[in-house]
Parts: sequence; C-alpha cells; structure tokens
Amino acid sequence: MRLEIKKGKKMEPEILGEIDRIYRENFKVTYTEMLKNRKDYFDDYFFVLCDNEKIISTGRLRPVKIKFMEDSFHIFGISDIVSVIKGKGYGKKIMKNILKYLDNKKEIGIGFCKRNNSEFYRKCGFSIADDLSDRFIFKDKLGNLVTDEWDDDVIYNDLGESLIRKIKQNQKEKVWIPIKHW
Repeated sequence: MRLEIKKGKKMEPEILGEIDRIYRENFKVTYTEMLKNRKDYFDDYFFVLCDNEKIISTGRLRPVKIKFMEDSFHIFGISDIVSVIKGKGYGKKIMKNILKYLDNKKEIGIGFCKRNNSEFYRKCGFSIADDLSDRFIFKDKLGNLVTDEWDDDVIYNDLGESLIRKIKQNQKEKVWIPIKHW
C-alpha cells in the first residue's frame, strides 16, 4: 500500500480521471458538476492511497481564503474524502495523513460533514463544531446569499481552534467563503 500526496497540477491525467470516476460514483455528482469542480484542482493537494496501483481511498485539501468580520484567513478546505472499499481503515489513513500534513505545515484545515460522519472525523483526530455550518455563506453568480442547506457539522484541526472559537463567540457574524462548501 502506498500513499501519495501531490498537487493537482502535477497529477497524471489518468489518475485525475480515476479520481473523478470515484467522486461521481460516491458523491452522485453530474459530469458537468465534476468538470466545474475540476477547474479548481490545479492548486489542490490530493492524498491518494493505492494498493497495487489501484486507488482505494482519496481526499484533498483545497486552498481557500475565507473572511470573518474584518479579517481574511488562508485555510485549507478538507474535501472529498472517500474510500472505494469501506470499513477497512483506508479513509482513516487518508484523514490521519491530512491532519499530519496540516500540522507539519502549521495550516488551518476546515471541512464540512454530515452529522452521522462526525464521529469518524473525531476518531481521526479532528475537532467537531456542531450547528456551525450555516454560518459559512457565499454569494452565487446572481449575488444571492447561499447558506448550508444540509445542516452539516464543521470539522477542523487544532490550529483552527482559535478561529472556530471566535466564530462561535460572534454568533451574529457570518463567515464568507468563495465557493459552496468545498
């Protein structure tokens, strides 16, 4: 088993194609949605776990600039964690390596997950902020404010603790993000 961490611009087209296929199957996104998302792959960091050259689990970190109150924060969005084979610890291996990467680089990582998945991320070493995802909003192409329609939890690493605490303390303030939950 081999884990690779590569920047999107250095990924081989065949590998990106396989990751796209895995995302489409697991996240039920359309080909058009996937292509739109793929435009942003260039600067993303992919974590790819392979067994005999076959991808068995993947995840990525997306550089994102968010704004809260008057401050801008450069964070990594934790995104698209998926294992082809469930229940074997492959997703946990990806998440532990993402956490290690964030900690080594001294970067804040923030992601969104369904409530029923929160315990998995907690076991991987992440903290969970319940009932916070609706505070992360963005403007669509028409200028309409879009908020979380899924009622997700927010996951984050220890370096994000002070930012999350500040968000919780300022309950009337929104966190402006450049894209829909990554």
